[in-house]
This record gives sequence, structure tokens and C-alpha cells, in this order.
Amino acid sequence: MRTRWLAAWAALLGGGPAFAQPPAELPLIPVPIPEAPPAPFAPGGPVPPYDHGHLYLPEPGPEFERRQPMLDELWRVSAAAQLGWLSTRGLPGTLRLTPPDVFGRTVAGLNIPTDGRGTDSFQGGLSLDVGRRLGERSGVDASLFLLPEGVRRLQGYAPGALVYSPDWTRDAPVLVALPPGLGTTFPATLSTTFVGADVNYRYTLLRAETARVDVLAGYRFAYLTDELYLGDRPDDSGRAYQINRLQAETTFHGGQVGVAVGLDYGAWYTDGVAKIAYGTVTTDTSASGAFGFASPRPRLGGGSSGAVLPTVGWKVGVRFGGSGSVFASYSFQYLDRVARLGDAFCGCGGTSDLWVNALGLGMELRF
Repeated sequence: MRTRWLAAWAALLGGGPAFAQPPAELPLIPVPIPEAPPAPFAPGGPVPPYDHGHLYLPEPGPEFERRQPMLDELWRVSAAAQLGWLSTRGLPGTLRLTPPDVFGRTVAGLNIPTDGRGTDSFQGGLSLDVGRRLGERSGVDASLFLLPEGVRRLQGYAPGALVYSPDWTRDAPVLVALPPGLGTTFPATLSTTFVGADVNYRYTLLRAETARVDVLAGYRFAYLTDELYLGDRPDDSGRAYQINRLQAETTFHGGQVGVAVGLDYGAWYTDGVAKIAYGTVTTDTSASGAFGFASPRPRLGGGSSGAVLPTVGWKVGVRFGGSGSVFASYSFQYLDRVARLGDAFCGCGGTSDLWVNALGLGMELRF
């Protein structure tokens, strides 16, 4: 038994050097680096405690293209063609002009059948607006609205007479007697002119990139005239010498206040304004030449009284080329206590109300 144990120990000691040799080299693995924690307020990151000793700014929003603020231009000029509609006041069905020196009244005189019509309701015209910026929030503007001479031609009749006049705008008509049952015709013209203008100081209450609100105060003027005259439409030179005319004039002067609003939608924009003026309206109805003997007799003369003139306007436009734009517009004006030709023959006190609606198409420049 002892021999066996010694042999086992000898074998173990004899193989020892083989087991004592080092093993082959293994590949080195890098030591893992711990991941850095996410930044505060990053998605999935930790939320640090709120420190009342610091001023925290909000997170930045998405970037966007900034538009140029409105009314940065020094001048603003716009012009538009207008189609206006005016309220009318009808004349008597027939006007008879019977001067006392017409063949001892053997000739009936001149008859102008109006069929109760007034001046033409629809008239073409124009408007012009100019604005000037004075400071960051202030400016002035002026506007002109014109509907020139809406003309309606009438055909008069002279029973038993031949009507002759070398110049209707300068000379009285001459009547030559004709056999009974015969007669001739002659022209008569009915016209209306309306002019409105104002000058205002503006102050901006609210101004943002896409909107603004202005208040304004200024002076307002309006002029209206109705005319009925013998002959065709006279030219400018003959108008001053016109002697056969029935005319009703109205002039308004007053102060006004208002508010204007503008909105900007990129290339598109819209502007609106509401104004009200209070002042004095002066009326005058006059007759000259053959109209001094009209039947029925017109109520002549006039007077002055207080009146209001509210105005509302709105336009929508699209910009092009940086400083130019085209637009469509609508405007409404009202003036009370005006004198129309029809008022001179009715029992309404000689005055009535005027309504003016207009559609416009124009162009605007800002520089």
C-alpha cells in the first residue's frame, strides 16, 4: 500500500511542470464607460428642482419668417375708378315754361315731360387717397371722391311754336308761331354732381405685425348739385354763361372723427374705416331764364342748418412687387337735409336725404 502511494506522488510530481505553464493570452475587453445622464429638460431627462432664486426663460418656439410691419412706408397713394349709385328725387310729371312775352300768350310755351324722373342713379367717378407718415404712430391723410355730372337727356315739346336758340348756354330760346296742331321738339338736360373730400390726422392705438387700429380726427367737405337746363350738355366755357337753368346746390362743412382697422394676411390685406362728421349744410335753389316762369312754381331760396355725414369704407387687396397692390372697395355715405330739384316742387320742406353707394377698383403704391 505504501508503495502505491509513493508511486502516485511521484507521478504527480513528475507532471507538475506541464500543469504549471501559463495559458495562452486572451483578448483584452475595454472597461465600459458609464453613459452621461441626459441634460435637464431634454426629452426623457431628469427635471431639476425649481430654484426660486433664478429667472427661468421659456423654451424657444419654432422659428418663423418675420413679416415687415405695416405702414413702415413714408407715403401711401391710391387711386380707383368708382361706380356710384345715388338716391334721387323725382320731378313733376311735366314742367311748363311760359314766359309772358310769348306772342301775347297765344303760344303755350315750352313743355318738358320728365315723367316724374330724377337724375340718373348710376354714375361713374373716381377716388384718390394720399397718406403721409409723420412718426412711429402718427400721420396725416387726405381723400377725394368725385362723381361728375351724371347726365340724363330729356326731350321737350313746344306745341304751336318753333323753338330756336343760337346758343342754349348764352341766349334765351326764341319761339316762332306755327299753324295750330304743329310744334317742334328741343333738348333739355338733367345732371347731378357729387364731390366729397376730407383731411385727417391719424394716431395708431394698436400696431402689430398683422394688424393695426388707428383713430382719426379732421375736416370734412361735401358738395351736391342738381341742374336742369335747356339745350345739350354745355362745355366748361359756356357753363358760366348759362341762363336757362334750374339748380339746387348743397354744401357741407364740418369736423369728423373715426376709426380705421387694417389686417394683413401675407400678400393679402384688408382695410376698413368708419367716420362721422357733424357740421353745417347750406342749401340754395335758384332759377334763371325761362325757368323763372315754370309751372308748377319751384320753391326757391335756401338756408343753413346742422347735419351729419357718416361714411363707411372697406377694401380688400393683394400686393405685388413689394410696394404695389390692387384692390376692390365699397363705400357708403349719407348726408341729411340736402336740396334736390324734386324737393323744390314737393311739400317736404325743400330738403331730403342723400345716400351714396360706390364700388371701386384701383391700385395703391407705398414708398
